[in-house]
Amino acid sequence: MAKELALIGCGNMGTAMLKGIVGSGLVAAQDVTVADESETSQQRLADELGCQGTCDNSEAVAGAKSIIIAVKPQYLDGVVKAFAPSVDKDAVIISIAAGVSLERLEGLLGADHKIVRVMPNLAAMVGVRNGGRSGRVDERPVSEWKRDRGGARARSRAVLRFWQS
Repeated sequence: MAKELALIGCGNMGTAMLKGIVGSGLVAAQDVTVADESETSQQRLADELGCQGTCDNSEAVAGAKSIIIAVKPQYLDGVVKAFAPSVDKDAVIISIAAGVSLERLEGLLGADHKIVRVMPNLAAMVGVRNGGRSGRVDERPVSEWKRDRGGARARSRAVLRFWQS
């Protein structure tokens, strides 16, 4: 059975978003794998939420229906290139990396992937409504893709809601 969600990067924003997602019941903790180069960071979050933890990003994304990339922009290229071969073709990839364009993400992952940019901010960390999104899937706006095939969107508190149409 495929896991629902993989989080790559257990820093402040990734942790805040995942706590919101799991805390709101959108995804069960046992269906989540978190990954971070820091054993301490990923293990702390995994223990706190009751999800799986690993230092191996490729292991985390393998079989995941959705992937949140929550790494600093200066590390993004190396991190994504390393795990890209393990991403399922139907996975939804959500990036919260500031200043990283969809074109750059497509260059790293391939243009055939479903990629969404979400730009949460401090408001997401304190639980107030805010957050922007943009995305393109198969050269169509994500909103069109959502109607056709299901997907992911940002909503209040910049928590991602996953559903299928």
